[in-house]
Amino acid sequence: ALIKKDVLISGSHDHSTVGVWQLSSGLCLKRLKHANGHPVVALQWQEGFIASCSGSTITLWSVNGWKKVMEFQGHEDRVECVQLRVRNATNSAGIVLSCSRDKTIKYWDIHSGRCLQTLSGHAGAVNGIDWNEVVIASVSDDSNVQIWDFHPCHNRIGVALS
Repeated sequence: ALIKKDVLISGSHDHSTVGVWQLSSGLCLKRLKHANGHPVVALQWQEGFIASCSGSTITLWSVNGWKKVMEFQGHEDRVECVQLRVRNATNSAGIVLSCSRDKTIKYWDIHSGRCLQTLSGHAGAVNGIDWNEVVIASVSDDSNVQIWDFHPCHNRIGVALS
């Protein structure tokens, strides 16, 4: 669950929805429905957008009217984690970073919906990711943390932990 001011956003395991709740009243303001019927397992909220994962699909929602902006499809198994960096909310500029049980990390352009890069190198499902402007860190069922160069060549620069 994510909280900003008087609003809580939650993912649902049983309804394939993102719930939008008003904390002060406890009322559900909106349910954002994923069409695939899978549980919502990860959420990220930034700069007027919410990214949510359900099955192998990532959906980007606008909090302005609670509308679906884009769906990102390309993972071959369940997406485990999503990160969102919005550069310009007015023009929908930014990146969604995702990792999956398919052993890959992908990042996507939020304006076009296009997968910009797929990173492979883990031997097991990738469960978590984080990043800054220089590197991406990923953790996996293979018991490794991998650090990836976040530049056009996109090479893995080392295994930090095993």
